[in-house]
Amino acid sequence: MKNIFFVPLIFMISVVLSAQPISAQQNKRLYASVQRNNVIIGEPVILTITAMGIQPPAPPVLPPMDAFEVNFQGQSVRVEVINFERTQSISYQYELIPKRAGMFQIPPVTVVEGGYTFRTNPISVRVSQTSTAVQGDSTDVALEVTLSSTKCYLEQPVVLELKWYLKSDISGYSLNIPFLPTFKNFLIKNIEPDPSQNNYEKVQYNNQVIEYFEKTTELYNGQNYITLTLRKILIPASSGTFTIDPVTLRCDVVKGYRKSRDPFDDFGFGGFFSSSSPVVERRAVSSKPVTLVVEPLPPAPSGFSQNISVGDFSMTVAANPKEVKTGDPITLTILVKGTGNIEGLNEPILTTDKDFRVFHEDAKTDIKITSDGISGEKVFQTLLIPTSDRVQFIPPLKLDFFNPATNQFRSITSEQIPVKVIPKPVSEEPVVVGAASEEPSGQNIQIIYRDLPGTIKVTPGTIIIDNGYYVNSIWYKAIFVFALVFNILFGFYMRRERMLKSDTVLRRKTFAYKFSSKYVRQAESSLRKNNITDFYTNLVKALNEYVADKLNIPSAGLTEETVKANLQTKGVDVDIIERIINFYRKADMARFMPSKQNIDSAKDINEVKEIISLLEKRKW
Repeated sequence: MKNIFFVPLIFMISVVLSAQPISAQQNKRLYASVQRNNVIIGEPVILTITAMGIQPPAPPVLPPMDAFEVNFQGQSVRVEVINFERTQSISYQYELIPKRAGMFQIPPVTVVEGGYTFRTNPISVRVSQTSTAVQGDSTDVALEVTLSSTKCYLEQPVVLELKWYLKSDISGYSLNIPFLPTFKNFLIKNIEPDPSQNNYEKVQYNNQVIEYFEKTTELYNGQNYITLTLRKILIPASSGTFTIDPVTLRCDVVKGYRKSRDPFDDFGFGGFFSSSSPVVERRAVSSKPVTLVVEPLPPAPSGFSQNISVGDFSMTVAANPKEVKTGDPITLTILVKGTGNIEGLNEPILTTDKDFRVFHEDAKTDIKITSDGISGEKVFQTLLIPTSDRVQFIPPLKLDFFNPATNQFRSITSEQIPVKVIPKPVSEEPVVVGAASEEPSGQNIQIIYRDLPGTIKVTPGTIIIDNGYYVNSIWYKAIFVFALVFNILFGFYMRRERMLKSDTVLRRKTFAYKFSSKYVRQAESSLRKNNITDFYTNLVKALNEYVADKLNIPSAGLTEETVKANLQTKGVDVDIIERIINFYRKADMARFMPSKQNIDSAKDINEVKEIISLLEKRKW
């Protein structure tokens, strides 16, 4: 009789226990979503993959998609507690930039956890050449991208100009510039705004970058428009044909205002409490693609150096002092002025360095970047130490460059500078103390003192335990103390691990130094292989990843302006920020300017380590 009731009870318990994993499994989901699935070429599609109740070991890898350029933007964690039940979801965000028009599908994304496979739903996206969902007339807003020249030489600066034409008020907008803030194979220079000469409007693009656009009124297609203009200087680092992808804009144009009805109108109060709301129409426009042809420099004539600067320059040379003693330095100051790639300018070379020891110092650059291009000067300082009193003059210096305006190579040679070198008196000659004897080795050696007299005992003898009870031994008690301390520390460690696992922001800040050190080690490996480009790329990654983790922002798309603005809001010292900006610029020169010389890799890697160490000492 007892078995009759016992068997159903066991069956019910087994059903309940087996149902629990199924119920828990049903709470785990993986799904994908996009902000919009009808875009135009160049306009980004923001894809969000949400893992609910799932903790992937790494961000999901998207399947290959030829129609899109994929950029990972970052991740966020959301924790909810409902009816004492805690749920956690992790969202991964990707930016998909369409390359061509058509109807495309984002394939399912797969995540495997605990032996289970989770897949997202496929998403269809329509990409149009131009907008097909524009209401009304689209002539009230337009975009235009132009270049100062569609054909240039390697390292020749080109002015890029983006104009946004407006004829009506805008209540909201989304501007995407695919070639900013970085453009592959190009070094980009910002044109500093001049508030004393022009009016400027603060404009945001690519969802995070903020810059000042010049605000003017222009005649466009026979009508007056408010024009917002952004200018950049492009310096090509490699030759070839490059396409500047279209700039895309979605905005709400205000076409008028709708007045709401006031209930007091019926009582003759004249609509004192009435209000109006804007009537908007959606616009989606894009600029036309622009092609830039970058030609390599022509072969240099015989007698020219291998490293040719690009631009139009003049040179002056001065020496001080002009009368020295043998072995004393002469400071040679070389001032080069002109237009073109001033920062990539190579140092003029001595026609001969005979009878001199030569030491080069870091050059100083003072440039002005305007809508007309880059102009300024670069000062080189060199220490020349005469090795004999026979020196009568400093030999001429030679500067070779290619002028793209005239399509000609030019060579400037300075005049020789007369100097007077006086022999150093004998009393000033250095005296060498403790020189080795000229007698053969092993002769006339005298033992002055013998150390450690007597016999050294080499065997310890018999070891006797004074107390036979190990319980009274200090080592026995130390074992229990060690176990107690170990358990306490292990408890703190597990608590810390749980906190880091549930708090993404804390985890990024905690491991920022560790992750940046990985790129520093990769930079050191690249340096051993003499790969300068990868060396500076890894150093920039180390700095970017560290700053992004500490600020909890995506590392993709970081620029000098965003780093500077975010660090200033955190109260970081101005000197540290300036060092970071200077390193970014130096790294760009080293990576993108093949003619750049005098790269001090050891100094640069120490600079990055020191910057990160200074930032690590701050409280974030």
